[in-house]
Amino acid sequence: MIPLRVITSKAIDQYGWLELKKPFSEIQLPEITEYRIQPFNHQSGRDLCSSCALDVPYFEIAVQTGLLPSEQVALKWQAMTMSTST
Repeated sequence: MIPLRVITSKAIDQYGWLELKKPFSEIQLPEITEYRIQPFNHQSGRDLCSSCALDVPYFEIAVQTGLLPSEQVALKWQAMTMSTST
């Protein structure tokens, strides 16, 4: 909403549309609700990994590292082998 307010305000000022009411000036932004994240405990993570039908370490790595899906997909095998060899 804030960018729309700025854009319309600048357009009204620039083009002299003084007869127009600023359309976004009276709209109130909704309150932001914060959610507390409840991560898996060790047993829940093990249960999740053991219930997967595929034998792929994707969920195991996700639970153990806390990586986001986009971060986990971006992992390269070379990075994993380099970090374990040092």
